[in-house]
This record gives sequence, C-alpha cells and structure tokens, in this order.
Amino acid sequence: SAALFPALQAGGACATISCTITYFKPVFTGVMQCRTKLVNHGKRISTLSSEIWNEDRLIATAHGQYSTFKR
Repeated sequence: SAALFPALQAGGACATISCTITYFKPVFTGVMQCRTKLVNHGKRISTLSSEIWNEDRLIATAHGQYSTFKR
C-alpha cells in the first residue's frame, strides 16, 4: 500500500481490501527488488500489481485492491 500513498489526495488514507501473493521460486542469496505499478486509481478503490525479482529471476507476484478515503 505504500506505493499508493503518492496518488492519494491530501488527508487521504487507504485500507487493504484484498491482497494475493503467488510465489514461484525460493530465494537463498542475492538482492531482491520489488517493482509496483498503480493499475487503476478510482474514486474509492485502487489496484496495485507488483513483481518481486531476485537478480534476473521472477520470484513472486502480488495483486492488491485498496479502499481509498479521507481521514
């Protein structure tokens, strides 16, 4: 959800509706990197998609839906 914060309006917040993680391979060494895209930012619901990489290997994907609202 941290990737969603720059898209929120001033005073905005978010809460997780759902998050699905699919693991493909184990990691024992090396540097891991997460690349996240804001797929859709609606009035009340936003969707994020992430890929987790270890060097040049795709390790996992994650897809999440978040409720966005003002505090």
